Amino acid sequence: MDKTAELEALASEVEIDETPTLSGLAAIVWQQWQINSRHRNDEIDGELEECHLMRAARYSDRKEQEILATGGESVYAPLASMQSISGAASVSQVVLTPNERSWSISPTPIPELPPEVVSMIAQQLNAERGTITPGPMIPSRKEELEKAQRAKLDAEAKAGAEAMTRKIDDQLVDSGFYNTMVQIIDDFATYPYAVLKRVTVREPVLEWRGGKPKRVERVKDVDIRVSPFDIYPSPGMTDVNDGPIIERLRLRDYELAKHRGVKGFDSDAIDRVLSYHPGRWLFDANDAIRNDAEDNSALNTESKDDLIDVLRYWGQIEGSELARWGIQDVEDGQYYDTEIWLCGSDVLRVARNPHPLDHRPYYKATWRSIPGQFWGSAPPSQAKHLQHVCNGAMRALIKNMSVAAGPQVVIMIDQLPKGQEEITSIYPLQVWQMVSKAGVSQAPVTFFQPSSNAKELIGVFQHYWELAGDVTGIYRWNYGADQGMQGAAQTAIGLSMLLENSNKVIRQAVSNLEEGVLRRRIYDQFLINMIYENDEKIKGDIDVVVRGSSSIIERASIRQRRTELLQAINNSPESQMPGMDALIAKIRIAILVDTAKDLDIEADRFPTNDTIDKLIDQYMQQKQQQQQPQDPRVEAAMIAYKSRIEDQKLEMEDREKQREHTLKIETMRLDGLRMQSEQAGNKSFEAKKMDMTARMLDLKQKQAQFNQEMDVKRTQGSGI
Repeated sequence: MDKTAELEALASEVEIDETPTLSGLAAIVWQQWQINSRHRNDEIDGELEECHLMRAARYSDRKEQEILATGGESVYAPLASMQSISGAASVSQVVLTPNERSWSISPTPIPELPPEVVSMIAQQLNAERGTITPGPMIPSRKEELEKAQRAKLDAEAKAGAEAMTRKIDDQLVDSGFYNTMVQIIDDFATYPYAVLKRVTVREPVLEWRGGKPKRVERVKDVDIRVSPFDIYPSPGMTDVNDGPIIERLRLRDYELAKHRGVKGFDSDAIDRVLSYHPGRWLFDANDAIRNDAEDNSALNTESKDDLIDVLRYWGQIEGSELARWGIQDVEDGQYYDTEIWLCGSDVLRVARNPHPLDHRPYYKATWRSIPGQFWGSAPPSQAKHLQHVCNGAMRALIKNMSVAAGPQVVIMIDQLPKGQEEITSIYPLQVWQMVSKAGVSQAPVTFFQPSSNAKELIGVFQHYWELAGDVTGIYRWNYGADQGMQGAAQTAIGLSMLLENSNKVIRQAVSNLEEGVLRRRIYDQFLINMIYENDEKIKGDIDVVVRGSSSIIERASIRQRRTELLQAINNSPESQMPGMDALIAKIRIAILVDTAKDLDIEADRFPTNDTIDKLIDQYMQQKQQQQQPQDPRVEAAMIAYKSRIEDQKLEMEDREKQREHTLKIETMRLDGLRMQSEQAGNKSFEAKKMDMTARMLDLKQKQAQFNQEMDVKRTQGSGI
């Protein structure tokens, strides 16, 4: 009996004694578990197992034994595996581009001003009417004030959006979101669905107080991959939020014990579970499939007591049931989205969904969605039948090659000498001893060469291998295989068209991942910050706008075409035509600015369009002046003009120095007279002082007149 069959047999023997005694919320969860597990087992469990085996490029134990029993080789063609790996790599290159976020937060448009701003503008216009602003100018003044207020609000919204973007990015890094996305993308390209969950944990950290470390606990959100084998949707569900859904948790003792004292958990129930330790009370055939698919030793029967099975239920519960568990602010007859943990017959946790929109902390995406179903299809599922054909062709090829590797030998055993053992092998320089018989003309030993069908089998293998690209949209050249390309792929244009078709598939897959996981996760973090963060700087009239990860692919193409355009302009003979300089300069500057922006250079470092136009106009004027021929008479007149200007400048500087010298001498004389008057007590000092003051005023008037004459001469020049 193989491993899978053994596990299935063991699962069928397990019985749950607690089932008849369940009541209340425990009975609701257990009943939903039976419905969900049966639904998934009937619909998708076999697909989950097969997808994982194809990704691992191996047979199940049962299939391998069947192949070996018929004399075949257990070789496996890694067709679906390479499809899955290539798809995951393509999506990762887009979603997890280094140094570039595939999402952003942008301020919402402000089509109308808030009422309080409109009222403030009206008050200001009333205050300015008739005094500062004439009546006919009121409409234009109003438009000016509204434009200024819109610019102010827009600047505040942009600042808030940038602050919120940095905050969320830091939080996602701290929660391990980007690292977990690597695993999610791997599931996304392998299984019918991939699931990410956000959980709140208490994490020990060290704080330094007085130069000494102190261990404290902080609460943080962590992003974790959920195995597709652990999610059980209910029939009819298409999304994680539109029906009862159950996650199967496998916890060790210390992991469960950490929830003691946490709000919403029943510490007494946790103690009861830890005391009798129910272990793996949900072990069934689903575990056998997962154990065989993931080769997870933690699920083996030898270690079954190390883990405790817990059902984490999310669904609608009636208010009276919640009230019995102490949940407040609920009404009878109303239903509330609730989280319940069940282990055996013990309910460990009952809590209402804290999300303001009742969104659950799960985020699901499918490579190719199927309308009306929770799960979709991934590249391995799409290439499943081609994978079987390639495996069969490869096994037949190996068998045919082994048969046709050398000659087959026919030995007439009745002509062997008496007592000689039967010949079962041959070797070089072998001596054959035979007994001749009368009337027998057939040679005792003959050789013949079996025909080789390797060429036909290789052709079959290659045909179905290449056909996989048409089925999944992931062609061989996506993962570097460029040998033996035929048809459209042999030309540059044809290969470009095929790559474009492949990019469409990747874009659609990225869009599904973006909508199901990326956008919702970021939006939930945005809501958490808006509700619970105290920093008002990160808040404002903003909204989450995931700009479209597929635009990264388009931007790469745009960058290449931009470079090609710049080269074409530089090499074009039309660029030398008269009057084309300004247009070409503007195009070149626009290309350089856009290229620089792609390098994440801050926008305020770039000149505005008006500044660029002025610089281009100045450049063109200087260029025209340099190219315009000069008349010798004009040139001589300009030289004479410059010479006269220099002479006048020197004359004015000399006269100004003389005025300053005279003013200085008169000031010194006034100081001397003041000192003499103070010493001699001359009463006529006041008269002399008035005389000197008059003389000083006269000098200042003459200085002002001189400066005025200088200004006139500077303005009028030499009269040319």
